[in-house]
Amino acid sequence: MRSPVNKPAISLCLYYVYVFVLCLLCLYYVYVFVLCMCLYYVVFVLCLLCLYYVYVFVLCLMCLYYVYVFVLCLCLYYVVFVLCLLCLYYVVFVLFLLCLYYVYVFVLCLCLYYVVSVLYLCVCTMFIVFVLCLCVCTMFVFVLRRVCTMFIVFVLCFCVCTIFIVFVLCLCVCTMLVFLLCRVCTMFIVFVLCLLCLYYVYHLTTGLLDLDAGRLARSQNPEGPATGHLDPGFLGFPGS
Repeated sequence: MRSPVNKPAISLCLYYVYVFVLCLLCLYYVYVFVLCMCLYYVVFVLCLLCLYYVYVFVLCLMCLYYVYVFVLCLCLYYVVFVLCLLCLYYVVFVLFLLCLYYVYVFVLCLCLYYVVSVLYLCVCTMFIVFVLCLCVCTMFVFVLRRVCTMFIVFVLCFCVCTIFIVFVLCLCVCTMLVFLLCRVCTMFIVFVLCLLCLYYVYHLTTGLLDLDAGRLARSQNPEGPATGHLDPGFLGFPGS
């Protein structure tokens, strides 16, 4: 005769196997989650560093451009200043020659030439002063427009760069959050399916053991009721 099946021991072994597999699955998913978080953090830090270096590079280029423009303006102003000095020296030299000429004319024609020379000198001086004032005003207007244009361009570039960096950061964060949420949902669904599979395997095994034990009890107790269920004392040893 076959010995009765020790159902509690088998159920306890299956329960320990179920708990062990469940712990292994939990450790595996914790490891995968930590690894994904580290990878996402590294990618996020690299993206931030790339954006930061691009931003610094653009700022350096803008600074170099404005330094170049500033140096160019200084050179232009220096050239204009030198030209003005040359014009002034030329005017002084011409005035000196005119004075000598006027002295000579004064010696020749004291009254007439003196009046004509004075009028001529006044007209020339006023014209030169007018021309110099016009040049200075023109240069001032040009410099003012240039500076205003440079400032507006700098402000616009800075605003555009800041908005672009904020947009890229927001897009990266949203993408990472959506991907992480999908990953966590997938892991949770797989975990639940594994738990359900283990649960149904456990119940199927228990049912098969119950069926085998019932058949064994019916074979040992043919006079008992044929109900398909175990008697209260089917787990006892024969003759006990």
